[in-house]
Amino acid sequence: MQTGDTSQAYKNIHQTFEFALKSVGMDKDSGNLWQEYINFLRAGPGTVGGSGWQDSQKMDTLRDAYGKALSVPTSAIQSLWKEYDAFETGINKINGRKMMQERSPDYMTARTAYTQLQNITKRIDRTSRPRLPPALGYAGDLEYQQQVSLWREWLHWEKNDPLELKEDKFDAYLDRVIFTYRQALMALQFWPETWYEAAEFCILNGREETGLGLLNQGFTSNPESALLAFKLADHLESTTSNDSTNDPGAKIRMKTVREPYDKVLDALYDVQKKTEGRMQADIQRLELSTSNGQADAGGDEVLTASNVSERKAALDEQLNVVRKAASSHIEVLSNLISHIWVALMRATRRIQGKGLPNEKGPSGFRTIFNEARKRGQLTPEFYVETAHIEWNCYRDPTGTRILERGVKLYPNDSLLPLEYIKHLISKDDITNARAVFETTVNRFTSSNDSTLVAKSKDLFLYFHEYESKFGELSQIVRLESRMKELFPEDPALKQFSARYRTPGFDPMSAQPVISARQMMPKTALHPSVEVNTMVNSPIQKVIDHVTSTNSPKRPLPVDDDEEDGRPQKIARGESPSMATQIRKIAQPSVPTRPPAPAPLPPAILHLLSILPKASAYTDIKFDANAIHKLIKEKHLPAPTTVGAARPPPTPQTGAAPAWPPQFSQAPPPPMIPPPQGYVPQGTPTSQYGAGMFANLTSRIWTNRV
Repeated sequence: MQTGDTSQAYKNIHQTFEFALKSVGMDKDSGNLWQEYINFLRAGPGTVGGSGWQDSQKMDTLRDAYGKALSVPTSAIQSLWKEYDAFETGINKINGRKMMQERSPDYMTARTAYTQLQNITKRIDRTSRPRLPPALGYAGDLEYQQQVSLWREWLHWEKNDPLELKEDKFDAYLDRVIFTYRQALMALQFWPETWYEAAEFCILNGREETGLGLLNQGFTSNPESALLAFKLADHLESTTSNDSTNDPGAKIRMKTVREPYDKVLDALYDVQKKTEGRMQADIQRLELSTSNGQADAGGDEVLTASNVSERKAALDEQLNVVRKAASSHIEVLSNLISHIWVALMRATRRIQGKGLPNEKGPSGFRTIFNEARKRGQLTPEFYVETAHIEWNCYRDPTGTRILERGVKLYPNDSLLPLEYIKHLISKDDITNARAVFETTVNRFTSSNDSTLVAKSKDLFLYFHEYESKFGELSQIVRLESRMKELFPEDPALKQFSARYRTPGFDPMSAQPVISARQMMPKTALHPSVEVNTMVNSPIQKVIDHVTSTNSPKRPLPVDDDEEDGRPQKIARGESPSMATQIRKIAQPSVPTRPPAPAPLPPAILHLLSILPKASAYTDIKFDANAIHKLIKEKHLPAPTTVGAARPPPTPQTGAAPAWPPQFSQAPPPPMIPPPQGYVPQGTPTSQYGAGMFANLTSRIWTNRV
């Protein structure tokens, strides 16, 4: 803008900014681009707040740019909002507040969306250098699958329309989703499912040209993908039609439709050829390395028959590993090739049928059958599906001959004879069906290969099902006896119930309800309060210790009311010799057992005995530690004070009232209680607290006195 035509330069730069923003302006990292664009507009001709037409045009352009920038969730959303606030209020505070209120919903939505988007994309590897997806079970497969899941999560988030663009700005919504698909395809270029989903989304939402372009681009990147080939071929078939006048026999249309099929078949045949070549190269390398190793070791080591046999066994094992890996890969490729030929055959039948009647030689879909046989690498499924097309579409006996040919080509396969038997039964040719069954199972079971014996099981199961429905009982029994000999691991009840069950119901396993007693509701079993569930409870340990104490003295009565009138003895402190003797008697047998806590008074024992177990409470659980703390910290008044507060009643003359009851004699004179805080000798200060036992002991002795 410093030299030449300033207005033209300004226009070119402005168009460049618009193109860039249209391409990547919806990206979450495009905040700097929006900031530079707005700064460029500010530096353009005109004055913000001026009265000229150029000034007004500049303010409108800036306002429109701020509006677009504030509707995109970017990292610069908050700084742009502050700049926009200063811009509007600098022109007119009243109108500026009004404009800010109108832009506020879009700003809040974009700011919230940016926070969500940051959480979704923080683990995504946004790279423009894609890599082939690792095979399942090999290094890197889990990481790659995780990236695929993260990209799908982002796409799902965009499709849910968090910015609320569907109703008013549907094109902007489509642009955002398609842009996200393009970002994902840069990293997942060799993942065909993403290409398919992107093309399907575009086609379903009216962007057919964009979707077809993505489909062709994805198929170019993944020529071995059957998914993209089928999708592209279906699209071509659905968008074209036969023209008997200009295109008799639909040859031109068929040529267009089969292009994707031909490309994917060529790619797969090429991969299969490379796989076989790689296998041969690996075999030659192993054989050469083994021969060189023998030559190097010839001068130092004496070759014996055992050494040669060991090396040969090791070489054979390595060669088997190489052949097994290559054969499994070739088997997958053969299955892919066969199914693509079948798909092409079905598309040809839909477009050309069996061909024109005046054509010589095979025509229509039969030409595909001949082409496939010439190129080879087919599986039994190809012959089965071809026979189904011949019979189900045209009732042509060619289907039977194709199955016969397939059985001869694949003598060790169980699918072809099984489908051949089903085909013969559908034609009411039961005799030949039985003959094919007996011939096949006898060949499988007479061999020493356990794999072939296992393959015959499918034939037995199908024919057993047929005989159970339409055969004689003697035939069913003979068939079941043969199955028991060949497959002894199968339960006999399972074979017997197979006669009568249908795909939706098995009458053998159903249990009819014949009485209401069979449907009694279940009752919840609660543990009894008498069951000892307090295994590790400290209170239970104390009770067990007290009840099992080997004391030579007579225990105190549990109930204070059970007195026989004899004078009560006041507990006294133990003598040193007696205390030593008692401790020796009560000494536990296990030396590692911790010392037992002090015995509790009988009143406490009685209280604990009548309390239910803790498991009986279902609503509120009592905290034993809190109750213990409460009792420990509770200071009771002296017994003399309690006795003075409640003097015994004096007898009265005359008619005694009904209540309160009168004493027949005066209560016994009070005895002097032990001092407050008195503890008998030998009582240890345990976790229950000595002060509490002193108070409780004083009260109990006072009551007894």
